[in-house]
Amino acid sequence: MEPHADRYRIRLARPDEVLRLREIEDIAGTRFYRLGLIDEALDPSFPLDELARLIGLGQAWVACMGDDVAVGMAIASVREGAAYLEEMDVLRAHGRRGLGGRLLEHVCAWARMRGQPAVTLSTFRDVPWNGPFYRQRGFRELHPAEWTPGMRAIRAKEARHGLHVEVRVFMRRELSRTGERRQLTALMHTRARMKRAACVDATSLHAGTRRRHGARGRDARAPALARSPIQPPSPCRRYSQMPTHAGGIGGATWSVVSGVLPAGLVLSGDGVLSGTPLPVATTTVFYFSALVSDQAGDTAARNYALAEQAP
Repeated sequence: MEPHADRYRIRLARPDEVLRLREIEDIAGTRFYRLGLIDEALDPSFPLDELARLIGLGQAWVACMGDDVAVGMAIASVREGAAYLEEMDVLRAHGRRGLGGRLLEHVCAWARMRGQPAVTLSTFRDVPWNGPFYRQRGFRELHPAEWTPGMRAIRAKEARHGLHVEVRVFMRRELSRTGERRQLTALMHTRARMKRAACVDATSLHAGTRRRHGARGRDARAPALARSPIQPPSPCRRYSQMPTHAGGIGGATWSVVSGVLPAGLVLSGDGVLSGTPLPVATTTVFYFSALVSDQAGDTAARNYALAEQAP
């Protein structure tokens, strides 16, 4: 996890945050105007009615700190048989803290749980926090011959709204286990080539790669979440619980992909559910879905119910 990332939490956007999400988008967009990539005379902003609709469907997430004010957001839809990342922005004052990566993984986890085979998006090819950012996270650029009719319509709409489409690309990340493992293998091969170019001993590197692949085939298991319940919190009292999981390769990463946690509680990427819950007027049951993923891209998810008693 990036430094300071544990100070933030990711949650579903609320209907009353439509204008805040528009504000985040507009502030983030000023960086593209300075680069001359958007015609300032036109408005490329995400439509407010569509934003409200996707929030209502539980397809928009925000990153926030303890004050619960959104400082980053991601919006997703489903287009032509795959999840589509409509928009993702983080305020510059909160950049370089892993929030973009966490928001992106939330979208991928949501898409995976919905049974979508991939996540696609449109972005600027060479802007560091666009194309290169997504390439580092398993996305590949699509050749125009791979574009769907919907993608061509998106490109035409972007042109009408003033985006310089000649420097934009469509990208795709596979979400099936077969596709993710293929991407993981390609990423390992890319890293191997980079290390060889830096004069690292190629023989030892390939031997290490074979050992990692061999271990996966012999005795490693995909992660699994235990069915044991989570202890309920008490209002205004410090709370800390860790849902149990087993298996997987490397460190596990946790996230809440749907539902709502009690106000004041956060599930960290390390799998610790902690905080000081705010009091509720009446006994309330909070339902949420948690997802754990390992370094090989395997995942497990489970629905939880967490009851909070009224004072």
